[in-house]
Amino acid sequence: MSLLRRALAPLLACLALALVATGCDGCTEAGRLRVSGDHPYVRCMTVDEPAAREWSVGDLQLSVSGRVLTINGLTLPLRMAAFVGPGPGSADPSASIAALPPLGAKLTWVLGELGDSEAHARRTLSALAAMPGLSLVLASGRDDFEVLGDAWEGLDDAARNHVIDLRPFHAVRVGGTVFALTSGGPEGRYARNRSSCGYNEDDLDDVADSLPDADDARRYVVSWATPTGGAAFDQQGADGGDPRLGAFMREEGVAGGIFAWPPHSAFMSTRVTTEGATMLDERAADPAAQVVVGRIAGPPVERRDGSRAPNGVAVLELREGGLALVSHTSSGRGE
Repeated sequence: MSLLRRALAPLLACLALALVATGCDGCTEAGRLRVSGDHPYVRCMTVDEPAAREWSVGDLQLSVSGRVLTINGLTLPLRMAAFVGPGPGSADPSASIAALPPLGAKLTWVLGELGDSEAHARRTLSALAAMPGLSLVLASGRDDFEVLGDAWEGLDDAARNHVIDLRPFHAVRVGGTVFALTSGGPEGRYARNRSSCGYNEDDLDDVADSLPDADDARRYVVSWATPTGGAAFDQQGADGGDPRLGAFMREEGVAGGIFAWPPHSAFMSTRVTTEGATMLDERAADPAAQVVVGRIAGPPVERRDGSRAPNGVAVLELREGGLALVSHTSSGRGE
């Protein structure tokens, strides 16, 4: 038998190497959550449901129930900061993130693109952890599931109390407002690789099931992907938004939200209704406002009017009258 084992050892070693080279989808969490097809992706929103708990961040009280994160202690008007991470090239966003506190935001949304490598993603998260206040971090279609997992593991418990991974969550509730969430690109569209985060129609159904009654809380969406219908039109008039997300918003009575991709309307606010889309002036609050944010660092993006959006942060306010884009600052000094 020992002779047979020795004879088979080279063959078994080759088989093991072949499995490593080709991957073993069932052997990893990413593999178990992966959807194959023309545009393979990982359903990042189907990670394990977070444990129920309660904790405080400064004057804020946070709690987790199911896949809903509730934040108490915030009042209207609520000033928020929102941006996309450095994206391709993974420029260092640390200085720009460190300059956020003077903006006066009580809540910071990060719509993914933390960095293409573990080191770059961890650098972005570490910069957020060094900043006081609450940061809510989505995954984008550019973010690799395993890279994100390793980067999040690099944060200690104290940091993860105020820099929160939103992949397990379907909604964030703030008083009488609920933000429905998606993580990743729609069914692998715009995915950087087969391990990038994405969502499908089943995930949207799960989000709908997590939302409180429409009479109980007004609704917005926060998503890296933009819905069809207005904000995602490019220079040629093509709509790069997600029709499923658009249908979800119509069915759930959601008109407005915060989005990132495609970035043709970066740092602009658009009122999108069944009658069409119209640009909103800065500071104009509207329940149907769809604000597209851009990168905090890295290469600038080209808008649909041909202009280039400088890197920076969108300063938003949630008011009784709706969502407003207050300013776009590239200096971190605010107004």
